[in-house]
Amino acid sequence: MIRRVSLVHKRPELSREEFLARFDAAVTVSGAWAGVIVVSVEDALATAVTDAMLGLDSGDGPAPAEDVVDALGELVNVIGGNV
Repeated sequence: MIRRVSLVHKRPELSREEFLARFDAAVTVSGAWAGVIVVSVEDALATAVTDAMLGLDSGDGPAPAEDVVDALGELVNVIGGNV
């Protein structure tokens, strides 16, 4: 079973510049074993993943923040579902 802990959040222990440029997405896994799967990416990679998942062209401009949050949440769910 995968349960969403926090979809995406900014990491508060980083400097302001790093804080604004990183995303973390996490899910907990429970069943035969328990754990947390975390995907931590810089803003540029988060945007590239979102563009690829949504089939956006780089000329379309940056993906909306809501789409980035959804894409990273989906990515960590896919990874967690294959563990």
